[in-house]
Amino acid sequence: MIETIAPPRSGAQEAQTAPESPAEPNASAAIAVPARSPDQVLASLNRAMAWYRQARIVMRSVEGTGVFGHADEQTAQLAACDPATACQADSQAPPNWSAWATAFGGGQWLNAEPTSGAPAAQQSIGGGAFGGDYRIGPQTVVGAAAGVSVSNYGVSYTGANGRATGAHFGIYGLHDMGTFYVNGSLAYNRFDGSATRVIAGIGSTETEKSSAISSQLAGRLEVGRPFEVAKFETSQVGVTPFVALQPAQLWTPAYTETSVTQSGAPGAFALSYQAQGTTSLPTFLGAQLDGETMVNVRPLKGWFRAAWVHEFLPERGVTAGFTVLPGSTFSVDGARAASNAARLDLGVKYAVGAQTSLFANSNVELSDRGQSVGATVGLRIVW
Repeated sequence: MIETIAPPRSGAQEAQTAPESPAEPNASAAIAVPARSPDQVLASLNRAMAWYRQARIVMRSVEGTGVFGHADEQTAQLAACDPATACQADSQAPPNWSAWATAFGGGQWLNAEPTSGAPAAQQSIGGGAFGGDYRIGPQTVVGAAAGVSVSNYGVSYTGANGRATGAHFGIYGLHDMGTFYVNGSLAYNRFDGSATRVIAGIGSTETEKSSAISSQLAGRLEVGRPFEVAKFETSQVGVTPFVALQPAQLWTPAYTETSVTQSGAPGAFALSYQAQGTTSLPTFLGAQLDGETMVNVRPLKGWFRAAWVHEFLPERGVTAGFTVLPGSTFSVDGARAASNAARLDLGVKYAVGAQTSLFANSNVELSDRGQSVGATVGLRIVW
């Protein structure tokens, strides 16, 4: 599927390596808040900044549910097909054109991470995608897709919350070499995000708001080999080991928060964030089990995928500074992505007509960082 952050340090360690030490003694006097130690200020700020860390993870999670979701699903369906029939109910020549549309939704629950101070968080996502593909050769299919998504997240411990609207554009292709197949996909994702966080316990309670537009480029390359396990009069079973690489790069621009206190006065703890790029490099190693039978003289196909996901670049962080103290900067370690996770996919496809089929797919990803679930339903027409 296509969905976007140094080892975690404690709050005390962040305080030692974050703002420039000469600026801290003057900070409380300049902004007229009760005197507090740098460790106390940064520990509270680290908790309040959890919204940004979670927002990065939310953006990354979109990859697994949107446009690239269909590219993977397309691979799962085509890998299970007999190339001579091109997944059709009859044995006529493969159709050249195909169009499809999907609706998707999902949720994610992230566990608290004591080492970095990131609290538990929840997010939900929903959207739709559509596209089409063309068979340029007997064993080669290329296609394009577009989609939109809306994601909302919340951090109950801090009261932080946010929303991200995504636009997704992608191309994909699959080539069957007889013994092996290879598929690839490339997508551009644009996220229009906004967030609200509250800082309490340091002088007057403040509300900070921000918005930013981020861009992401993501790709996937998968290679697999189908094996026929058993074949019966009206059904068959196969297994397909596969390996995949899915790199992604997220660019977040520089932006500044607006801040206001409960009394309506300007706040003191608004932050300016530096522009930043975050790279993700997960690999997938797994197998797909395929089955097919006939229902009312129409083929019903099902598949189950299980994969080990290893993230080579799990570090996530952010560099920011106080707007009232120009030149002050500090770095905060965010909640790490899961280094290892188990991903399970289950899908079905039923031909309701000679040219029309319905399909559905569900997935779950489990790791020590949390759990995520998603589902997709769609319609496919060939001619």
